[in-house]
This record gives sequence, structure tokens and C-alpha cells, in this order.
Amino acid sequence: MKTFGKKALITILATLLSASSLFAKPDIKNAYIVSSVNDGIATSQPKNAKLDDKVDLYCAIKAEEDGKTVYYTNAEKLSIDGKLIGNDSIKKWDEKNGKIGVNWFKVESEGANYYNGNVIGKNGKTEWQWAKIKYVETPVEEWNGKFECSADVKPNTVPDRNEGTGTMRFKVKVKYDNKSVESPGKESVYSGERGITNKVHRVSIRKDDSYIGWMHSWINLPYIWGSDKITKDEKSHQSDLFIGADCADLVVAAKRAMGKNIPYFASHGFKKNGIYMKYADYIVDNATLGTDGFFYDGDKKIKISSGKNDAKIGDIIYFGGHVGTLSEDKEPKGILDKNDLYINTLFDVPKEESFENGYSPSFSILRWKEK
Repeated sequence: MKTFGKKALITILATLLSASSLFAKPDIKNAYIVSSVNDGIATSQPKNAKLDDKVDLYCAIKAEEDGKTVYYTNAEKLSIDGKLIGNDSIKKWDEKNGKIGVNWFKVESEGANYYNGNVIGKNGKTEWQWAKIKYVETPVEEWNGKFECSADVKPNTVPDRNEGTGTMRFKVKVKYDNKSVESPGKESVYSGERGITNKVHRVSIRKDDSYIGWMHSWINLPYIWGSDKITKDEKSHQSDLFIGADCADLVVAAKRAMGKNIPYFASHGFKKNGIYMKYADYIVDNATLGTDGFFYDGDKKIKISSGKNDAKIGDIIYFGGHVGTLSEDKEPKGILDKNDLYINTLFDVPKEESFENGYSPSFSILRWKEK
């Protein structure tokens, strides 16, 4: 029988241990969704992108392998919770590790209309009520098994008016070696179910960098009457967090997203001498509809142009109890008429519709001040 010396045995054992480690299964610990815009670094931060941007979603799986933390992902560069992950810790899933299940979901509000506001409580007194916003997770079957996919914000639970724009949140669930991990989903809401948190990966797609373009970011999100701050002490507003908005808050939220420091207030803040007179000018005080389908300021048709005293795209339309924004000049061009479009939200997700659908006996036209 052949015998081995002590050194030879140590060498053989080391070789065997090294070989066995090559086939050791990774121990999955967590799953994340990261995204990149135009092939930039894939991060776990929410994304605000334009319609013509390339937005990719990636599954990133945190695992322990050979005593080290690794991330399995197709992303070339990775940042999670603000921490850049070193390239030596990033790997693509190797088939020799075995079969892995990757399932994707869209996370969205169950309804299109919610109500924050005063109600009569059990004690007979008026009290504030937060709308309890319910969320659902809809499987995206065509993405299953993929470590990367192109972001798609098309909704499932509310009317689809986005044409590629709007806000959507995503979840990924990973199954491997009798273990399952998943990124945050519908359960990740603020207390009282008053809205989903940014722990659930968010992608918001705007039409372009214009004011109207930014307003498209809120398409898919529910109307929330009396949308407000998450808590008394927290400065984050439901509209800033892309949870939802009422009519006035939608008009303001888009400007805030563009960097303007404008406060939230109810729609009556747009009336003359209201709070927004500090931020907006009246262009037309009393627009009325003529029998010919055109709107008039007194006896003059209201022009749509770049003129100082003419209406233009992006002007605020104040109906008294409701407010929206002029978004498109339809034929005939250059004159405000019942077929022209405005973007608004009222008991439904935001949409562009004609003045014919939203017109009240009269309305005012305002314009945000430059400064």
C-alpha cells in the first residue's frame, strides 16, 4: 500500500478542498432591482427619465460565496443604497450553479380614485381621514427568467393613457436551492396605508423636459383628493413621492420637479388674490364659450401664441373648483376652442382631454411667473 508523507497529505487535502469550493452553491441573501438610464450606472435609486431615454431594469442578487459577498447581475456597474459595488464583487449567474427562478411584478395602486379629507368620526366629531391606498402586484410573464429587461410603465389596474409615459414600480422574486428572496413590494407602505414608499423600485417617464412633459410623469398614478404630507412632521408630499395627486397638486408638482419652490395648496389658491398670485399672473379673467365653439375674453377670441397677453401651452386653466393645464392646440390652430386639450386629474388618473369635456360656464387663464 502506498503511503503519503505529512506534506503530501496536506497538499492533497488542500487540492480537494479547493476543487470542492469551485462547486459550492452560492447562498442567496437578498434581491434588489436596480436600473440604468442610457447605459449609466445601474442604481437602486428611483428614476426620472424622458420618453426617448433608454431605461433598463436589472435583477441583482446578493449572495455569500466562498466566504465573500457577491452580487449576481447583468449590470456592468452597480450601486445599491448609495454604495458603489466593486467590480470584483459583481458576477453574472453561471449555469453551473444550477437553475434559478426570476419572477418580475409591476406594483401599482388598485384604484384610480382616493379621498383624503374630513369625515365624521365615531365620536360624532369631524376628523381627518387618510385614504388607505391599496396596491397589487401584477406578474410580468414575459420578463420571467430574465436578469435584465427594458422598463415598461404601462399600467394594468387603471386606464392606460400613458403612450409610454407615467410612473410604475417593480418587484422581483428569486427562487434558488429551496430558498426564496424578493425585493420590497406592495407591503412597503407608509403607516395607515397612505402610500407606497420608494423602497419599491420606481421608474417615472416624462414626455420631455417641458412643463407639460413633466406632468406626464404622474400618468398612471391615482387621483387623491386632498393629497398631503405623509406625516405632520415629514416634508415629503404624496405628489413629490409619486404616490398620487389631486388637480391642484398635479399642476404644482410638475413645477416643483423642475426645481421651482412653489408650495402646495388647494385649487382655490389660484383665484384672484389667492396664494398663487405670488407665483402666477392672470392672463384672462373670464373666458366664455361662444356658439361658434371658440372661447372669448369679452368680445375677443382668445389667441394661442407666444404673445404676452395671449394664451400659450403650459398656462394654468382655473375653473374655480378645478384646475388643469393647457397642453395642446388642436385644429383650428392659434385660437382657443372647445377641441383644444388640457391635462388634469379629477376622480381618475391624469389625462389629456378636450375643453368640451371639462368646460364650465367660465374659467380663468394664469401663467407661472418666470422667477
